[in-house]
Amino acid sequence: MGLMYLKIYTRSFIADESGATAVEYALLASILSIGVLFLLESIGNNISNDFMQIGNAVKSQKTNANVP
Repeated sequence: MGLMYLKIYTRSFIADESGATAVEYALLASILSIGVLFLLESIGNNISNDFMQIGNAVKSQKTNANVP
């Protein structure tokens, strides 16, 4: 009886795919998270460069205008 139950349980465990779905969703979420992080880093660098250019332009205008 015990060996028969073990055989049935093993077959049902192998056929069960509910855990595989959870793993697939976890992998998909991690890949998307990495993509979002790279995107945010790129956008952050672009915004930082834009503010640097604006700051330098304002500084050079102030210097050229001889404002005290």
